[in-house]
Amino acid sequence: MKHFVLFLFFFAIAFSACKKKNINFVLKGNVSALAIGGNLENVEVKIFTSSLGNAFESLNSQTVTDASGNYSIEIERDKYEKITVQLSKSNFFTLRKTYSFDDFSTAQANELNYKMSPQSWTNFVLQNTSPSQGDELKIHKIGGKTDCEDCCNNGFYFFYDVDTIFTCPNDGGTYTKFHYWINEDNHVFDSVYNTPFETATYVISY
Repeated sequence: MKHFVLFLFFFAIAFSACKKKNINFVLKGNVSALAIGGNLENVEVKIFTSSLGNAFESLNSQTVTDASGNYSIEIERDKYEKITVQLSKSNFFTLRKTYSFDDFSTAQANELNYKMSPQSWTNFVLQNTSPSQGDELKIHKIGGKTDCEDCCNNGFYFFYDVDTIFTCPNDGGTYTKFHYWINEDNHVFDSVYNTPFETATYVISY
């Protein structure tokens, strides 16, 4: 009888471990940098889950990448429909990717590799050389990053008799493209190359 009880005890432990393994998702992968290359250490990796039709996200688990840019994280399979992976690191744009529950498997690790964009900026320095003359400056931003919190949308910007500076973030290693004109004349098409982690200055006098 004693041996039978011990058998049941160890069987229960083994069954519990097997069951736990089968209901967990394992996410792993590598995080590297766009434009400048190289793996990224100490990237904060957060996993959020949410139900279908529910905008509220619950923080499920989190970790950081190691010296080689690798991460591994485990989340329990539960009653949620969407899984969002968020990656954050200083001087890089936060990256968020949302997946369906059905995109993941419990039978094996789910490999998710990411590339993060280094931040850069363009300062448009606007100098009005003839105040009170009713000058109008139009800037049409036609290319550059638009999917961050502080990004400048592509479209038209209007300025009248002002000296000012406005800043547009962009992915490092790419171009901010624009077209501007003054009082419906002097049309200029131009672009600024944004060096990773640096701020470029573009002066427009009108």
